[in-house]
Amino acid sequence: MYGKITKAKLSKGIKKALKTKKHVTLCDGGGLQLRLSYTYEGKGTWFYVSCIDSKVKRYKIGEYVQGQTYSMGFEQARLEAYRLKQHLRNNESFITYTLKDICLAYIKHKESTLRKTTITLYTIHIEHLNITGLADIEVEKLKPHLIRHNIMTSPLKDKHIAIKNLYTFTYSCCKFCSS
Repeated sequence: MYGKITKAKLSKGIKKALKTKKHVTLCDGGGLQLRLSYTYEGKGTWFYVSCIDSKVKRYKIGEYVQGQTYSMGFEQARLEAYRLKQHLRNNESFITYTLKDICLAYIKHKESTLRKTTITLYTIHIEHLNITGLADIEVEKLKPHLIRHNIMTSPLKDKHIAIKNLYTFTYSCCKFCSS
């Protein structure tokens, strides 16, 4: 089932991505895909694509960087995709994270490089997430219209600076956890 990506197809894909300035996706079979970057030559991301309850979901498996020993190679990606497929088949649930969880992880990660006043401000943002009711929402269920609705129906709706700062903080936390 796996094994459709070869070194020749990989080099053609890298050249095509650079030439067209668009991401190129190579399919290995069994739901495993390698999405090649057009900005960095020889760099890509491994994904496992699955259809659950009529919804297509992409799971990031790892990074591929051509010629680097730390990157995830073909065999390792195939093994991880197989493990993930078995995990999904057995209906084992993944750990779900709330917005508050990822915000706390973001603060902990940035703690050594931030000033105490910034950390205090971030703590206030988490309190604002509690006020708006966004703190306990699972990240997978988080959508822009849900964020907007919760903020506009909360006591913060008239505090434009607080809303802007809360949105920026939330965006930074989500971006941190997705990378």
